Amino acid sequence: MISGVFDYVPDEQEYPYVEIGEDSFTSFNGHNFNGFSGETTIRCYDSNTSSLKLKQIQSRIYELLHDSSFLLDSFKKINFRCKLTTSTVDNDNITQNGIQVFEFIFAEK
Repeated sequence: MISGVFDYVPDEQEYPYVEIGEDSFTSFNGHNFNGFSGETTIRCYDSNTSSLKLKQIQSRIYELLHDSSFLLDSFKKINFRCKLTTSTVDNDNITQNGIQVFEFIFAEK
């Protein structure tokens, strides 16, 4: 369905594709734990006059990540949730651009 998932998109990459974008992290400590929270942005692109394929890709990303359960090194997931999903058409009136922002909280195991 997609040509790839990238943190750096190669020149002339074939559509549709997904780009893992900006991240932000904040450390926090509780009475009996250490952890961090943050956000990550996931973008998807397609060159089509219809946004259907883009919305299908965004839907699949949501299914995979929203309320997902996974481990990250020495941390356990407490929460991983989608807080924003949007899509636009670029200035060329062809390229569909989907943006999803996921927020997360991790704590030490």
